[in-house]
Amino acid sequence: MAAPRLAWFFTLYFTFAFAGFAAAESNDKAGGKRPIEMADILDWKSIGTSVLSDDGQWFGYRLSPNEGDSQVVLRHTAKVTEYRYDIGQVPSRGPRRFGVPTQPPTALAISSDSAYAAFLIYPTYEQSRRQRSQQGRGQAGSRPGGGRLYNKVAIVDLSDGKIDTIEKVRSFRFAGERGGWIALHRYPASGPSRPGNDEEERVETGSDLILIELETGRRMNLGNVSDYAFNKSGDWLTFTVATADESGNGLQIRDMGSGVVRVLDSDEAVYRRLNWNEEGTALTVL
Repeated sequence: MAAPRLAWFFTLYFTFAFAGFAAAESNDKAGGKRPIEMADILDWKSIGTSVLSDDGQWFGYRLSPNEGDSQVVLRHTAKVTEYRYDIGQVPSRGPRRFGVPTQPPTALAISSDSAYAAFLIYPTYEQSRRQRSQQGRGQAGSRPGGGRLYNKVAIVDLSDGKIDTIEKVRSFRFAGERGGWIALHRYPASGPSRPGNDEEERVETGSDLILIELETGRRMNLGNVSDYAFNKSGDWLTFTVATADESGNGLQIRDMGSGVVRVLDSDEAVYRRLNWNEEGTALTVL
């Protein structure tokens, strides 16, 4: 799949580049030649995150200016069908742990059956600018959670482009090769976190994990989840639990076929760094 993805990327890149050169040449012929200004540089758009569906039928990418709001574009590789959605201003810095950048959450994905796409939507450039202005005047902290901006997630039905948006979601994952489900991790409730064993790593209580059956829209909620992961086949969902007093902390697993949830381990401890092996047959947790 790497070759088709690269082919699409370069095709789109040179399409935009050619359009820019053509516009410049047109201005030259019309006597409108002028030097490039800062506004031109900030408005220049580039392709960021990209994804190709497993069957090669759908290609998605993020189109972003150097400053301002971005778009997600989803287009069929064999038809003229194309969907475009505004997604706000993509953050320039990702999450950090121990002072080092960590892998950002998935920002754009297509389900294994190529029926759905999902992507994060960020606060707009104007909302972020207004928040910075309020923080500079000391207004954002006047009430608990004041001035805080949240991401949300959009789920797109690729058959018609219909979009469903869920507020206050910080990450999402489709259910591996099984398909049919998506997991949405909500933000934790506002409040102080506890220091961890490392001075730069703080322990937060868990937050709601919403499971949505995509075909029916049926939802179920798992509480106090701090981390989660589907195995490769999507038959199993594992998640760690983090409560305020650690009394209910542990590692649990859900059979996505039967819906049965089992406790694999429980203790007054902090469970971190959940990870499946590549085959999806074994998992580890610290």
